[in-house]
Amino acid sequence: MAILVGVTALNVITLILSLVFLSYCLNRLAQRGATSLVIMFVGVALWVGSDLIQFFSGPEPQAWGGMTIRLIGVEVTVIGILLLGLEYTGRDRYITRGLLAVLAVQPLVVVGLSLSPYQYLLFEAQPAAETLWGYELLPGPLWIGHVLYSYGLVYLGLGMLAHMMWKAEYGYRIQIFAILFAILVPFVANIAFNTNLVAVDLTPVSFLATAIILMYATFRMRLMDAIPIARQTVLDEMEDLVFLLDERGIVAQVNRPVQERFTQSTPIVGTHISSYFADGSLGDATIEHVAENVSSTVDKEHRRFTINKSVLRDYRGNVLAQVLVCRDVTEQLRREEQLKLLKDVQSRFLRHNLRNELNTILAHADLMRTEAGPPREESYEIIAKTTDRLVEWGEKARTIEQLVDTTERVQYRTSEEIETIVSEMRETYPGVEFTTAFTTDAWIITVPQISDAIENLIDNAARYNTHENPQVRITTAVTDEAVTITVEDNGPGISKEELSVIERGTETQLEHSSGFGLWLVHWVVEKSGGDISFNINGGTTVTLRFDHLSTSQSSDNPLP
Repeated sequence: MAILVGVTALNVITLILSLVFLSYCLNRLAQRGATSLVIMFVGVALWVGSDLIQFFSGPEPQAWGGMTIRLIGVEVTVIGILLLGLEYTGRDRYITRGLLAVLAVQPLVVVGLSLSPYQYLLFEAQPAAETLWGYELLPGPLWIGHVLYSYGLVYLGLGMLAHMMWKAEYGYRIQIFAILFAILVPFVANIAFNTNLVAVDLTPVSFLATAIILMYATFRMRLMDAIPIARQTVLDEMEDLVFLLDERGIVAQVNRPVQERFTQSTPIVGTHISSYFADGSLGDATIEHVAENVSSTVDKEHRRFTINKSVLRDYRGNVLAQVLVCRDVTEQLRREEQLKLLKDVQSRFLRHNLRNELNTILAHADLMRTEAGPPREESYEIIAKTTDRLVEWGEKARTIEQLVDTTERVQYRTSEEIETIVSEMRETYPGVEFTTAFTTDAWIITVPQISDAIENLIDNAARYNTHENPQVRITTAVTDEAVTITVEDNGPGISKEELSVIERGTETQLEHSSGFGLWLVHWVVEKSGGDISFNINGGTTVTLRFDHLSTSQSSDNPLP
């Protein structure tokens, strides 16, 4: 009798806690997981309540409908466990009216049989003084099916949660383990009773542990505040890089863009954030404001990021997590730098080159008007050449403006396209000897303005070549990784001052280039992800290097 009173007292406590947690979940149905917990704890309340009914009604299993209530409680509880597994692991799209209708069939059949004359198909009750309640149940032909069905739903729910715990990042495994353990306690107690390992069915009492664990997980670990699979889905859909750090700056979770960006052999989770960014304050929970632009090396390439850092704390001020949302602004900053440089080049061109050329045109126009200078034909030729030069500079400036804004990439067939350019140069400069040496036909990925850049290099090599026997040689070299295009001449060479401006990538009041041509080449190569180098020794040698696109990768009709 003392055992019966003790079990009943525990059942009362379990029922009270279950109803309290049920009320809490009912007030938060908008949060994912709350509805499943409501269904589960409705079942638990009915299951535990049936034991209390049994205690106060005497040794008759159907007194006050006690056994029927128990069966309803069992079925509702296991359905709640299955729905919790679906909802908490992000499979809530499968929770439809159709599924709920199917799940309702078995409880209706079981309850109907328990209230019908065919109750014996499920169970029969017979007096047994040595048992806790004064009777024992003898399973009928359908009882084993009822048990296996109920166990099956619990197994599916536990299986989904266990699989998710295996896949989940470090920060969520404790939450999932809490749910698993809370469900396993009564599950194991029920198995122990049904396999006669224990003489008393302690399943209802064991739900006390379930209620305590889930309440702790909800209030302390914010169980319903963030469903891991839902949060991970949102993070993966973001284009920005998201790092979730613990209070020490150790990476606890990342989204898919981080995994795709930092392709490395060592795991990202578990390492310090300083392994990826140069700013040491990112992992310091006492610092919430970081530098405007932070450097990082991604696949051996220097990149710049703007980082929004948030430190999450609980009501006691303890650090729960540090969240870094990182946006790659490398291209944006590069474009801003290019626009500033373009503005400087154009400003300098307007101040110097354009003014000088216009003065030349005005001077010769005045000489033609007064006929006081050289022959009119000579002044006319000078004016025409100067005007052509201005038009050419204007076209190059326009090309550079388009280049700064372009993100387009094309496939470029080097030998065929360069040979076309050389043929045009031979007609333009008949006094210059052009030679070519192409090792093999090769494809590169580049910006559409690549032909303008190569043409500009060859044109400069021929136009400013003052050698008595001017020569221009264009060659290509191909490896598995790269295609190299070389333009060399035997002219006087580019001045070191102008070359230093291009290599430095900036202009000053005292140091600037003479035109747009070299800047066009510089930006085409940079935007194409290539390299450019100059060698001045008895002429000028310019070498362009681009990534090689194999023939199998190129399309049948690439864009020129």
